[in-house]
Amino acid sequence: ISAKQDLTAVQKRKKMANAIFNQLANSIFLNTKYRIETRLQLWNAIIRAILTYGLNTTKLTNAEEEVVNKLTIRHMTKMFNPKKDNKQKTLDEWF
Repeated sequence: ISAKQDLTAVQKRKKMANAIFNQLANSIFLNTKYRIETRLQLWNAIIRAILTYGLNTTKLTNAEEEVVNKLTIRHMTKMFNPKKDNKQKTLDEWF
């Protein structure tokens, strides 16, 4: 499998994981009635599982790891800092 095909697989997993995160965001991941630990455990069980399923069969390239890491950071930012004030940098400003 070429690097381009692998990146496409990573992009597909990212798209699926992000879609599920958005569907469950208000009911689970952004819901403050659940403790932070609980939300993180659910994210790991649901989103990380979708994101990484089948990707561990080969070593990810730096570009592929970056795709996974950026999505993880984006989700964590939404979960643990949902109300961004104007003084905080957005994810795109950090990268």
